[in-house]
Amino acid sequence: MRINQVVIETGLTKKAINYYEEQGLINVKKDENSYRVYTPEHIKVLKEIALYRKLDISIGNINKILEAKDKKLILDKILKEKESEVVKTKIQQKYIEDLIRSNVGEEDIRLIDEEFNQWENKRGEFIKNELVRAFPTGLGMILSIHFSPYLNESLDTEEKYKAWINIIEFLDNSDDITVPEELKKHYESLSEKDLEVFTHTNKKLMEFSYANEKELEEHKKVIMETVKNTESILNSDDDSIKKALESVNKLKTQLKNFFHSSGYYEVFIPNMKVLSKDYKEYHEKLNKLNDKLTKELGLG
Repeated sequence: MRINQVVIETGLTKKAINYYEEQGLINVKKDENSYRVYTPEHIKVLKEIALYRKLDISIGNINKILEAKDKKLILDKILKEKESEVVKTKIQQKYIEDLIRSNVGEEDIRLIDEEFNQWENKRGEFIKNELVRAFPTGLGMILSIHFSPYLNESLDTEEKYKAWINIIEFLDNSDDITVPEELKKHYESLSEKDLEVFTHTNKKLMEFSYANEKELEEHKKVIMETVKNTESILNSDDDSIKKALESVNKLKTQLKNFFHSSGYYEVFIPNMKVLSKDYKEYHEKLNKLNDKLTKELGLG
Protein backbone atom coordinates (compact mmCIF):
# COMPACT_ATOMS: atom_id res chain seq x y z
CA MET A 1 0.00 0.00 0.00
CA ARG A 2 1.37 3.43 -0.99
CA ILE A 3 1.31 6.53 1.19
CA ASN A 4 -1.57 8.16 -0.73
CA GLN A 5 -3.80 5.22 0.20
CA VAL A 6 -2.58 5.43 3.81
CA VAL A 7 -3.65 9.09 3.89
CA ILE A 8 -7.15 8.06 2.81
CA GLU A 9 -7.32 5.15 5.27
CA THR A 10 -6.06 7.08 8.32
CA GLY A 11 -7.05 10.70 7.68
CA LEU A 12 -3.47 11.73 8.43
CA THR A 13 -1.31 13.96 6.25
CA LYS A 14 1.79 12.66 4.48
CA LYS A 15 3.94 14.90 6.67
CA ALA A 16 2.41 13.47 9.85
CA ILE A 17 2.95 9.89 8.64
CA ASN A 18 6.57 10.65 7.71
CA TYR A 19 7.11 12.34 11.06
CA TYR A 20 5.83 9.33 12.99
CA GLU A 21 8.16 7.15 10.97
CA GLU A 22 11.11 9.48 11.70
CA GLN A 23 10.27 9.26 15.40
CA GLY A 24 10.47 5.47 15.23
CA LEU A 25 6.77 4.85 15.91
CA ILE A 26 6.40 2.80 12.74
CA ASN A 27 8.99 0.93 10.73
CA VAL A 28 8.24 0.91 6.99
CA LYS A 29 10.24 -1.09 4.45
CA LYS A 30 10.93 0.03 0.90
CA ASP A 31 10.44 -1.95 -2.30
CA GLU A 32 12.96 -2.36 -5.13
CA ASN A 33 12.01 1.10 -6.44
CA SER A 34 12.64 2.71 -3.03
CA TYR A 35 8.92 3.32 -2.45
CA ARG A 36 7.64 2.81 1.07
CA VAL A 37 5.26 -0.11 1.38
CA TYR A 38 2.65 0.16 4.13
CA THR A 39 0.80 -2.82 5.57
CA PRO A 40 -2.60 -3.16 7.31
CA GLU A 41 -0.65 -3.30 10.59
CA HIS A 42 0.83 0.13 9.84
CA ILE A 43 -2.69 1.47 9.26
CA LYS A 44 -3.80 0.07 12.59
CA VAL A 45 -0.84 1.58 14.45
CA LEU A 46 -1.19 4.96 12.73
CA LYS A 47 -4.86 5.17 13.72
CA GLU A 48 -3.84 4.36 17.29
CA ILE A 49 -1.14 7.06 17.20
CA ALA A 50 -3.63 9.58 15.80
CA LEU A 51 -5.96 9.01 18.76
CA TYR A 52 -3.14 9.35 21.29
CA ARG A 53 -2.07 12.66 19.75
CA LYS A 54 -5.66 13.94 19.98
CA LEU A 55 -5.49 13.05 23.68
CA ASP A 56 -2.32 15.18 23.89
CA ILE A 57 -0.08 12.22 24.69
CA SER A 58 3.56 12.96 23.84
CA ILE A 59 5.53 11.15 21.18
CA GLY A 60 7.81 9.73 23.87
CA ASN A 61 4.88 8.28 25.78
CA ILE A 62 3.27 6.96 22.60
CA ASN A 63 6.48 5.09 21.89
CA LYS A 64 6.33 3.56 25.37
CA ILE A 65 2.71 2.52 24.84
CA LEU A 66 3.40 0.89 21.48
CA GLU A 67 6.37 -1.04 22.86
CA ALA A 68 4.65 -2.10 26.10
CA LYS A 69 3.40 -5.62 26.70
CA ASP A 70 0.64 -4.13 28.84
CA LYS A 71 -0.50 -0.85 27.28
CA LYS A 72 -2.99 -0.24 30.07
CA LEU A 73 -0.19 0.13 32.63
CA ILE A 74 1.43 2.94 30.62
CA LEU A 75 -1.93 4.59 29.95
CA ASP A 76 -2.76 4.42 33.66
CA LYS A 77 0.51 6.19 34.48
CA ILE A 78 -0.23 8.88 31.88
CA LEU A 79 -3.72 9.31 33.31
CA LYS A 80 -2.31 9.84 36.81
CA GLU A 81 0.10 12.47 35.45
CA LYS A 82 -2.78 14.28 33.73
CA GLU A 83 -4.90 14.07 36.88
CA SER A 84 -2.03 15.61 38.81
CA GLU A 85 -1.81 18.47 36.31
CA VAL A 86 -5.57 19.00 36.55
CA VAL A 87 -5.33 19.19 40.34
CA LYS A 88 -2.49 21.69 40.07
CA THR A 89 -4.44 23.85 37.62
CA LYS A 90 -7.55 23.76 39.83
CA ILE A 91 -5.53 24.77 42.89
CA GLN A 92 -4.00 27.70 41.00
CA GLN A 93 -7.47 28.74 39.83
CA LYS A 94 -8.71 28.53 43.43
CA TYR A 95 -6.02 30.90 44.71
CA ILE A 96 -6.59 33.34 41.85
CA GLU A 97 -10.31 33.29 42.72
CA ASP A 98 -9.39 33.89 46.38
CA LEU A 99 -7.38 36.94 45.31
CA ILE A 100 -10.30 38.24 43.25
CA ARG A 101 -12.65 37.87 46.24
CA SER A 102 -10.15 39.58 48.53
CA ASN A 103 -8.95 43.17 48.56
CA VAL A 104 -5.59 41.99 47.16
CA GLY A 105 -4.10 43.63 50.22
CA GLU A 106 -0.84 42.86 51.97
CA GLU A 107 -2.39 40.45 54.47
CA ASP A 108 -4.45 38.70 51.76
CA ILE A 109 -1.32 38.12 49.70
CA ARG A 110 0.64 36.87 52.72
CA LEU A 111 -2.01 34.33 53.72
CA ILE A 112 -2.57 32.99 50.20
CA ASP A 113 1.17 32.80 49.57
CA GLU A 114 1.68 30.86 52.80
CA GLU A 115 -1.18 28.48 52.02
CA PHE A 116 0.09 27.83 48.49
CA ASN A 117 3.62 27.15 49.79
CA GLN A 118 2.20 24.59 52.22
CA TRP A 119 0.25 22.90 49.43
CA GLU A 120 3.35 22.63 47.20
CA ASN A 121 5.44 21.43 50.12
CA LYS A 122 3.02 18.61 50.96
CA ARG A 123 3.19 17.46 47.31
CA GLY A 124 6.99 17.50 47.40
CA GLU A 125 7.11 20.17 44.68
CA PHE A 126 8.12 23.28 46.62
CA ILE A 127 11.92 22.87 46.50
CA LYS A 128 12.08 22.16 42.76
CA ASN A 129 9.72 25.00 41.85
CA GLU A 130 11.17 27.52 44.29
CA LEU A 131 14.71 27.06 42.95
CA VAL A 132 13.52 28.33 39.57
CA ARG A 133 11.44 31.13 41.09
CA ALA A 134 14.20 32.27 43.43
CA PHE A 135 16.94 32.22 40.78
CA PRO A 136 15.14 32.84 37.47
CA THR A 137 18.09 33.90 35.30
CA GLY A 138 19.64 30.47 34.85
CA LEU A 139 21.28 28.82 37.83
CA GLY A 140 18.02 27.85 39.54
CA MET A 141 16.71 26.30 36.32
CA ILE A 142 19.86 24.22 35.78
CA LEU A 143 19.97 22.94 39.36
CA SER A 144 16.23 22.22 39.39
CA ILE A 145 16.51 20.13 36.23
CA HIS A 146 19.74 18.39 37.19
CA PHE A 147 18.48 17.40 40.64
CA SER A 148 14.84 16.85 39.59
CA PRO A 149 14.77 13.13 40.56
CA TYR A 150 15.67 14.07 44.14
CA LEU A 151 13.75 17.30 44.75
CA ASN A 152 10.52 15.56 45.69
CA GLU A 153 10.68 15.56 49.48
CA SER A 154 8.86 17.97 51.77
CA LEU A 155 10.54 20.40 54.14
CA ASP A 156 9.10 18.48 57.07
CA THR A 157 11.92 18.67 59.64
CA GLU A 158 13.92 21.48 61.19
CA GLU A 159 17.12 19.93 59.79
CA LYS A 160 15.74 20.00 56.22
CA TYR A 161 14.48 23.57 56.64
CA LYS A 162 17.92 24.73 57.81
CA ALA A 163 19.56 22.92 54.87
CA TRP A 164 17.16 24.66 52.47
CA ILE A 165 17.95 28.08 53.97
CA ASN A 166 21.68 27.32 53.67
CA ILE A 167 21.22 26.49 49.98
CA ILE A 168 19.21 29.66 49.29
CA GLU A 169 21.77 31.87 51.05
CA PHE A 170 24.65 30.13 49.28
CA LEU A 171 23.14 30.52 45.81
CA ASP A 172 22.07 34.10 46.48
CA ASN A 173 25.67 35.03 47.28
CA SER A 174 27.21 33.10 44.39
CA ASP A 175 27.92 34.38 40.89
CA ASP A 176 24.99 33.63 38.60
CA ILE A 177 25.16 31.47 35.50
CA THR A 178 24.19 32.98 32.15
CA VAL A 179 22.43 30.33 30.11
CA PRO A 180 22.75 30.91 26.32
CA GLU A 181 19.37 31.93 24.92
CA GLU A 182 18.98 28.88 22.67
CA LEU A 183 19.71 26.55 25.59
CA LYS A 184 17.43 28.50 27.90
CA LYS A 185 14.52 28.01 25.48
CA HIS A 186 15.31 24.30 25.41
CA TYR A 187 15.38 24.06 29.21
CA GLU A 188 12.15 26.05 29.56
CA SER A 189 10.34 23.72 27.15
CA LEU A 190 11.23 20.57 29.11
CA SER A 191 8.18 18.80 30.47
CA GLU A 192 7.81 16.45 33.42
CA LYS A 193 7.99 13.61 30.90
CA ASP A 194 11.30 14.90 29.55
CA LEU A 195 12.71 15.00 33.06
CA GLU A 196 12.10 11.26 33.35
CA VAL A 197 15.24 10.90 31.22
CA PHE A 198 17.30 12.29 34.10
CA THR A 199 15.65 9.90 36.53
CA HIS A 200 16.29 6.96 34.18
CA THR A 201 19.96 7.93 33.76
CA ASN A 202 20.50 8.24 37.49
CA LYS A 203 18.82 4.91 38.13
CA LYS A 204 21.13 3.30 35.57
CA LEU A 205 24.15 4.75 37.34
CA MET A 206 22.86 3.39 40.63
CA GLU A 207 22.49 -0.04 39.05
CA PHE A 208 26.10 0.04 37.90
CA SER A 209 27.26 0.75 41.44
CA TYR A 210 26.09 -2.79 42.20
CA ALA A 211 27.30 -4.26 38.91
CA ASN A 212 29.60 -7.26 38.60
CA GLU A 213 32.84 -7.18 36.60
CA LYS A 214 31.21 -8.33 33.35
CA GLU A 215 28.54 -5.61 33.53
CA LEU A 216 31.18 -2.99 34.31
CA GLU A 217 33.19 -4.04 31.27
CA GLU A 218 30.11 -3.44 29.11
CA HIS A 219 29.61 -0.04 30.74
CA LYS A 220 33.24 0.89 30.04
CA LYS A 221 32.70 0.14 26.35
CA VAL A 222 29.70 2.48 26.31
CA ILE A 223 31.74 5.24 27.97
CA MET A 224 34.61 4.91 25.50
CA GLU A 225 32.17 4.88 22.56
CA THR A 226 30.59 8.09 23.92
CA VAL A 227 34.03 9.72 24.16
CA LYS A 228 34.79 8.63 20.58
CA ASN A 229 31.45 9.99 19.28
CA THR A 230 31.99 13.28 21.10
CA GLU A 231 35.40 13.70 19.48
CA SER A 232 33.83 12.96 16.08
CA ILE A 233 31.19 15.68 16.63
CA LEU A 234 33.84 18.18 17.73
CA ASN A 235 35.72 17.57 14.48
CA SER A 236 32.57 17.94 12.36
CA ASP A 237 32.38 20.55 9.57
CA ASP A 238 28.69 21.20 10.27
CA ASP A 239 28.42 24.86 11.38
CA SER A 240 25.07 24.33 13.15
CA ILE A 241 26.58 21.53 15.26
CA LYS A 242 29.62 23.64 16.05
CA LYS A 243 27.41 26.57 17.07
CA ALA A 244 25.35 24.35 19.37
CA LEU A 245 28.52 22.88 20.88
CA GLU A 246 29.93 26.35 21.44
CA SER A 247 26.85 27.25 23.50
CA VAL A 248 27.06 24.01 25.46
CA ASN A 249 30.79 24.40 26.08
CA LYS A 250 30.32 28.02 27.16
CA LEU A 251 27.75 26.90 29.73
CA LYS A 252 29.94 23.98 30.82
CA THR A 253 32.86 26.37 31.43
CA GLN A 254 30.66 28.60 33.58
CA LEU A 255 29.39 25.61 35.54
CA LYS A 256 32.90 24.21 36.01
CA ASN A 257 34.07 27.54 37.43
CA PHE A 258 30.98 27.69 39.65
CA PHE A 259 31.50 24.15 40.96
CA HIS A 260 35.15 24.66 41.81
CA SER A 261 35.24 28.23 43.10
CA SER A 262 31.93 28.92 44.80
CA GLY A 263 31.89 26.38 47.61
CA TYR A 264 29.41 24.16 45.73
CA TYR A 265 30.96 20.93 47.03
CA GLU A 266 31.41 22.32 50.55
CA VAL A 267 27.95 23.91 50.95
CA PHE A 268 25.42 22.92 48.29
CA ILE A 269 26.11 19.17 48.08
CA PRO A 270 26.17 18.48 51.86
CA ASN A 271 22.87 20.32 52.26
CA MET A 272 21.36 18.49 49.27
CA LYS A 273 22.14 15.24 51.08
CA VAL A 274 20.07 16.51 54.02
CA LEU A 275 17.16 17.50 51.77
CA SER A 276 17.07 14.13 50.00
CA LYS A 277 17.98 10.73 51.39
CA ASP A 278 17.79 9.32 47.85
CA TYR A 279 20.35 11.87 46.66
CA LYS A 280 22.63 11.05 49.58
CA GLU A 281 22.61 7.37 48.59
CA TYR A 282 23.03 8.20 44.89
CA HIS A 283 25.96 10.56 45.57
CA GLU A 284 27.84 8.04 47.67
CA LYS A 285 27.35 5.22 45.17
CA LEU A 286 28.21 7.45 42.21
CA ASN A 287 31.48 8.57 43.81
CA LYS A 288 32.57 4.98 44.29
CA LEU A 289 31.64 4.06 40.71
CA ASN A 290 33.28 7.20 39.33
CA ASP A 291 36.56 6.54 41.18
CA LYS A 292 36.65 2.97 39.94
CA LEU A 293 35.91 3.74 36.28
CA THR A 294 38.07 6.85 35.92
CA LYS A 295 41.10 5.00 37.31
CA GLU A 296 40.56 2.00 35.06
CA LEU A 297 39.85 4.05 31.94
CA GLY A 298 42.39 6.76 32.62
CA LEU A 299 39.79 9.49 32.30
CA GLY A 300 39.73 12.82 34.14
